[in-house]
Amino acid sequence: MTLLSKKNRRRSTPAERAEQARAFAGRALSVSARGFAALALAGGVGYGALRLERWVMGAPRFDVREVRLAGNLHATGAELRLLAGISPGVNVFRADLAAACRRLEHHPWVREARATRRLPDVVELSVREFEPAALVNLGALYFVDPTGLVFKRSQPGDPVDVPVVTGISREQWDHERKAAQGRLTLALDAIDAYRRTGLAPSTPLAEVSVDPERDLMLVVGDGTEVRVGGRDALDEKLGRLKLLKTELARRGAHATQIDLDNRARPGWVAARLDLAEPRSRGAAARHSNGFKEEGAHGEER
Repeated sequence: MTLLSKKNRRRSTPAERAEQARAFAGRALSVSARGFAALALAGGVGYGALRLERWVMGAPRFDVREVRLAGNLHATGAELRLLAGISPGVNVFRADLAAACRRLEHHPWVREARATRRLPDVVELSVREFEPAALVNLGALYFVDPTGLVFKRSQPGDPVDVPVVTGISREQWDHERKAAQGRLTLALDAIDAYRRTGLAPSTPLAEVSVDPERDLMLVVGDGTEVRVGGRDALDEKLGRLKLLKTELARRGAHATQIDLDNRARPGWVAARLDLAEPRSRGAAARHSNGFKEEGAHGEER
């Protein structure tokens, strides 16, 4: 095979070189045109988006007409709307919903808040409030939720009727928090157990007192003091209380004191009756269901 040297290769003609130059220029023009078109499109979209944003932010159609509220039971709508700071007339897209939720969560009744835009002109605020399980007396009355969290000082006009927990001082709460919290939890367990008996609608629970030894004393709505003792067999003890209250109601009697913590005879209940009240039937010395009655001065009857 004979190799051709550079000087033996055929040179292109002027016409061929001109054709090659035109082809190269065409390809370059095509690429440039496509790039320009893309830039123009991007610029057009950006300009269009900017105009759309300006229109949306300024159009009266998107001015807030209504601020709706949901989930509030104890906090008033007026309080929450004022705290949220979203005024009618502000653009719905300019309203800072995250900041509104943070402000709402500063309200003492509000555990959690959420906000949503409902286009074109509504903002919805939804709150989840603390559930009040009791008031605890710590020098002043404070609301506490079922988990034992103290969340709010009681104020005049608070529309909640819940039992009061006593026996824990403010000093104990401040300096012996773990022990005081344990006693508060015990009181809340007793409140929950009392609710499960079904007695609350007819005989509301007014007070739960818990001493340093963690013995419980209840005061029910008719003024009866009920000694429960320790937390052991709490449901069983309160079940016996329900039986006794049913029996006393049947006989038209009223007990001023009831003792559910008979350690010698755990199945027995002792009751001190108010003898000034008339009774429809005579009292037996001991009932077949294990009830024991005492007179106003403590003598067994």
